[in-house]
Amino acid sequence: MEAEEKKYGPDSTPEEIEMLLSRVYLIDDKIVYYNEPPMLDLFQMELMWNKAKQLFKESGAKYFLVNLVGCQRPDSEQRDFLRKEFKEMGERIEHVSCYTERNFLTNMMAKFVVGGTSDKTSMHRTKEEAMKAFKL
Repeated sequence: MEAEEKKYGPDSTPEEIEMLLSRVYLIDDKIVYYNEPPMLDLFQMELMWNKAKQLFKESGAKYFLVNLVGCQRPDSEQRDFLRKEFKEMGERIEHVSCYTERNFLTNMMAKFVVGGTSDKTSMHRTKEEAMKAFKL
């Protein structure tokens, strides 16, 4: 099941919740991969972030790969949520690498939301470029 261009909230079906959770997984026990759906909703964000935090805790992974391809920009409440989550997880994560398949300006706006000016955060156009930033 693929994510549709809709908001997933508390009324989501069990299949939709499972689909959202399946978009967060571990790569090679080192990288937590997070594939943001097209439309953002705080319910969905909390659900997926909780899974990411669980994976970081259980695996000891230090890298966070975030796929922002095709997702909408977060509103102010969602940006506050993201900043809070990144701040809380900051000690566990050595590097957050995001990719958008978009231009430089879009990437800079996304970096501001994700990590501000942190050296731990990088924005990339492609998944391949984002993976190289980990220097594994």
